[in-house]
Amino acid sequence: MKAVASRGRGDVNVVEDNRSAGRQEHRYIYSGDPKPAAPVPAMRLNRRPVRRRMSTFNLILMIFAVGVAIVLYVNNILAVNQLAYEASQLQARLDALENANKNLKAELTKKSVHEKIGALAAGELKLHDPAQPQTPLEIDRALQEKLTSAVQSR
Repeated sequence: MKAVASRGRGDVNVVEDNRSAGRQEHRYIYSGDPKPAAPVPAMRLNRRPVRRRMSTFNLILMIFAVGVAIVLYVNNILAVNQLAYEASQLQARLDALENANKNLKAELTKKSVHEKIGALAAGELKLHDPAQPQTPLEIDRALQEKLTSAVQSR
């Protein structure tokens, strides 16, 4: 038993053969010139579309670009590791210098204690504290100007 069914714009008819209940045969029959309609991309329904193959040049170009990207990425990783190593070396040097600076400050504080300096001055240099505190010397301004003019005239 054959049945003809219209499909789409009327230019292709599908013939189905229903001889066996579980199997259907699809055939496309050309039935004249198609009616002009909105432009629709032509697609053959009875064959799978063929994928365009990538050209050899594009393939080589893509492989080269991926290779350059990988090289740049690895170079970036190596540069970051080098900078991290240098930063850790500088941090260790800074810690050592700060430790030496603290030791020098402690030594300076230890050596600048008044009792130690006083004992050293009295023992080796024969110096002693004055019995009376020092009094500031006051000079009369008029006398200072008179002496200054006398020195300049000579």
